[in-house]
Amino acid sequence: MSYQKWIYKYQYLRAEVEELKEDQTKYSQQFAEDFIIPTSGSTGESEFEIPNDVTDEPIIDSPARPIYKALSKKLHPDVGGDAEEFKRISKLYKSGDTIGLYIAAEYYRIDVSQYLTKELIQSFEDSCAIVDKEIYNIKNSLAYQWCTIDESKQDQYVEWLNKHFGILPKKD
Repeated sequence: MSYQKWIYKYQYLRAEVEELKEDQTKYSQQFAEDFIIPTSGSTGESEFEIPNDVTDEPIIDSPARPIYKALSKKLHPDVGGDAEEFKRISKLYKSGDTIGLYIAAEYYRIDVSQYLTKELIQSFEDSCAIVDKEIYNIKNSLAYQWCTIDESKQDQYVEWLNKHFGILPKKD
């Protein structure tokens, strides 16, 4: 697939994530209204948090490294850049989201044509896979499942939640 088609696919997937996140916010509120959610330990944090896959280990062999460096020269707070935007591109880089970096570089008017290598284009598939995983995680959250499940299966789902997670419905 051409690099432009990967970018279009990525943008479509990102738009789907944004729509799902809006739904997820409503679904999470509804789930919290409908169920008693156990917490772990004294921290009050939910046992069901999705772990962050992004590590702080440096990425050495990324085809997007030159794009990240060019963006860093423009966005790093030490050179007058925006700290939040720098954090965003750092997260993109550390997660392997090469299309996200490519699009950011275009936005900041960095000549990306010099970085468009065969390896970079091949990595675009991985960027789409990252977004696909995000979609999968949202759609497979307990709240999303609860709010989108067929009404005829809700009783079974309540039993499953109790059996596997100790989650009980709130009494009316």
